Amino acid sequence: MLFLLRWRRRLLLSLAPLLLAQSAAALPRYAAHYGQKCLLCHDDPSGGGRRSAYASQYLVPSELALRTPADAAAIDPQLNERIAIGVDLRTLYRYHPDAARKSADNLFQMQGDLYVQLQVDARVSLHLEQSLSGAGEVYGLAFLLPAGGYLKAGRFAPAFGWRFADHTQVVRERAGFAPPADLDVGVEVGLLPSGAGLSLGIFNGAGGQLRDSDNRPALALRGEWRRELAALKLGLGASLYREEEAAAGRERRLGGPFACVALGPLTWLGECDWERRERAEGGPQTALLASQELCWTLRRGCALRALFDFHDPDASAQSGSERRFAIGAELLATPFVGVSTLMSWWDAQPGPAVGATDYEAFSLILHLLY
Repeated sequence: MLFLLRWRRRLLLSLAPLLLAQSAAALPRYAAHYGQKCLLCHDDPSGGGRRSAYASQYLVPSELALRTPADAAAIDPQLNERIAIGVDLRTLYRYHPDAARKSADNLFQMQGDLYVQLQVDARVSLHLEQSLSGAGEVYGLAFLLPAGGYLKAGRFAPAFGWRFADHTQVVRERAGFAPPADLDVGVEVGLLPSGAGLSLGIFNGAGGQLRDSDNRPALALRGEWRRELAALKLGLGASLYREEEAAAGRERRLGGPFACVALGPLTWLGECDWERRERAEGGPQTALLASQELCWTLRRGCALRALFDFHDPDASAQSGSERRFAIGAELLATPFVGVSTLMSWWDAQPGPAVGATDYEAFSLILHLLY
């Protein structure tokens, strides 16, 4: 009975924002829900970064926010005909019920990004992101290729799988794509024909560093296909990331499928990756990483989320594994203010490769955006 009371209290905590008023972050589920590419709402073809004029002036205030403000027509991120801006500020509070983890209960400024876009002409633009760390994405984007194709060069996140905003999901964090290690210097070429997308990028493989220290490049390949069957929206794709590691003759390969299904208020996204690393002793090691998210939009601006993550550092041996179950709520009270909560339960199966123990964590995020 005590367990049920504690569980009910934490469930209510995770849904608390619904009693107040969804955060329009770089969420791939919006692309899945509308059956569209990320480019519809973001400057970056891979998603993330500054929201497009369509998103900031129409989609967010008219469809995603709880209500449309009376002065919605005044929303204008354009400073002039060439320069546009955007902002993302996220403040996180984490709470751990377990006494052993109380030292991790704190407030954390997880994001503070200012985006500036310079539209050089109809097909070429320059993008600058100033972040809390002082080093964000900086790249040029030129739509000069057929089939909606583009050339992108600078420092940015390689296109791989779903670019979940929650970087604690294992396909981001355990795969090495959690900020700031997700940024790399490179060149990417992409094609965006109707209902599909394909990108190929060559990077330093420096893992968030400004300079390459080992002269061993990395390769990122991502393909995606989308279709609509009546009210059902489907998406299926696969990614591959390969890099040579510091030790001569050793490499890291990461890849796997990702998919999405949307029907009415329900949207599901899933990704499964295998990571193969060469080891100095004992031969190669293959890890399994999987993340799933199910979102139920209760009404405009209000949504519930359920997450599942799984990580096995060595799928060929009994070396331990860990799972996460999570539920939460998101609300976008206005086009500029979002609140989200998440209650997570981590279940660890200890082994030689997993030293973690079971624990619970509650998070509350305030998101200010423009």
